[in-house]
Amino acid sequence: MTIQAIRVLLAILGLLGLLSGCVSADLGDAPLFCNAWEPRCPEGYTCVMRDRDEVCVREGQALTFHADGGEQGD
Repeated sequence: MTIQAIRVLLAILGLLGLLSGCVSADLGDAPLFCNAWEPRCPEGYTCVMRDRDEVCVREGQALTFHADGGEQGD
């Protein structure tokens, strides 16, 4: 591989890295367990108790948790 080819490859990889930071992923209504430290949840989510676990729930979203561990958005 020539130095020119390596430079082009590095430029392409750098560009892809920058573009991947511009994408916003939709995590869903209750995607994560709460952290033990602050911040407890990602921005736009709040920590709530679900059975014996604390989960991050999208702010403004009311969830009904079922005994089988499933969830239903309201």
